Amino acid sequence: MENKKMFLKSKNTLFLMSLLLAFFAWISVAILVNPSAKMTIQNVEISMEETKQSLKPTGLEDYEKEVTKISVEVQGDRAVIGSLTNQDFKVFPIISGVQGPGEYEFPLKIEKIDPTKNFNILNSGQITTTMQLDSIASKSVKVEVAIKNLKVEEGYIIGETVATPSEKSVKGPEKAIETVDKILVTIDENTTLNSTKTYKSEFAYIDKDGNKIENTSISSEDKTIDVTVPVLKKATLPLKVELINYPSTVDVAAIAYTLSQNQIEV
Repeated sequence: MENKKMFLKSKNTLFLMSLLLAFFAWISVAILVNPSAKMTIQNVEISMEETKQSLKPTGLEDYEKEVTKISVEVQGDRAVIGSLTNQDFKVFPIISGVQGPGEYEFPLKIEKIDPTKNFNILNSGQITTTMQLDSIASKSVKVEVAIKNLKVEEGYIIGETVATPSEKSVKGPEKAIETVDKILVTIDENTTLNSTKTYKSEFAYIDKDGNKIENTSISSEDKTIDVTVPVLKKATLPLKVELINYPSTVDVAAIAYTLSQNQIEV
């Protein structure tokens, strides 16, 4: 008990306690006197869907279509803005002055997802984004199938795979569509089959150099393609030769012939 009293009477202890009390008193006064504060919310994404809708009247699309993140400055009651996250905002470009394909810079409008929340957005319209706009085009490309790690039981073989559809229409900005050479469906399954199987698989857009195209502005109606992998029974059959439609004067038995192999696999 004596040690406890000595601790409380210590100059250092009293000094630290005074600092803490002063700090909390300052915080309390600041909140009561000036409850409003400013804050910056990081990593707020520009809405791709809102951007697409904003561009719709122009008949153009953003060629690069990359997800861009910005910082939003807000002001309001400390308790309100302290609970805000990057999901509380909708950001989209204000489209104007578009006269055709090309590079444009547009101001960004920032709105509240929940308009009932009492705070102000300080930098709406002050931030800009650059877009590469292009005309919309479409074309039909062939579908190819690649098989990886797929095996069949002994006595079976994999037949020619069938993709449904065998061609697919792709749509997007003209420059992006020009880069698409084909669609590739990859069946990568480490398993052993003994019967035909159909897969529903996602696909990738491939350029003429065989590289995957990452541009998200390219689209097609369905997100998957059906691929049928035929599994066929393998058999070894003897190979025999039978002559037909020969003249009656020919002695077939006297004809000598040699086969390069006496059996075939089917």
